[in-house]
Amino acid sequence: TNSIQQIGGRWKPLILWNLSTGIRRFGQIGAIVPFISKKVLSEQLKELEKDGLINRVQYEEVPLRVEYS
Repeated sequence: TNSIQQIGGRWKPLILWNLSTGIRRFGQIGAIVPFISKKVLSEQLKELEKDGLINRVQYEEVPLRVEYS
């Protein structure tokens, strides 16, 4: 897929812009990207990670902590 397809759509540009300013946790991204459901946010983050556009780091802590950049 080309770059336009990877970042196209309603939410991905907002997510990428949000992550361009630093590391964020799932809840922080959801709070800044208005009107996105948790399900859709999760799907979009997985696609962006799969396409190599963002990094996801999972810390084995209780409670579980995941950071995106």
